[in-house]
Amino acid sequence: MRAYELHIKPIFGDMKLDKIKPSLIASWQNNLLDKLSSSRVGIIRTIFYTILDDAFRDEYITKNPISLIRGPKKEEVRLKKPFSISEINKILDFITPKMKAYFAIGFYTGMRTGEIIALKWTDIDFDKKTIDISKAIRQGVESVLKTKSSMICQHYLGHKTY
Repeated sequence: MRAYELHIKPIFGDMKLDKIKPSLIASWQNNLLDKLSSSRVGIIRTIFYTILDDAFRDEYITKNPISLIRGPKKEEVRLKKPFSISEINKILDFITPKMKAYFAIGFYTGMRTGEIIALKWTDIDFDKKTIDISKAIRQGVESVLKTKSSMICQHYLGHKTY
């Protein structure tokens, strides 16, 4: 209901349903994309689609105008690199020796915290420079991995060994 109140009602609330045209919906959607993620706009659009579809089925309008406008494209997943290599090295220089390996594995592989905690020496192949990730620890309990891609993923150690 909040999405309706914030994003649909201010633009379309006082409009007669048969006056809502595809061009107006396209402009509204583009304005939303300027301030919200494409997935959030997709959710808001679904709410509006349902409202207009109910009006179509009840014969208040002859066509659902939102069905003529393409939904927003999914945003590309970007590789996030919060620290540069020099910043990572500076951080590692200030970490206690006992924690250095933990943080280095996280920085250089992108493994999740629970995956790192669940590692055993048998999961690491220093000859092939790979880490086999088959489990994670969450709230002290060993569990399956979070996603299917995690289940088949191998992170490369690169040129450094820890």
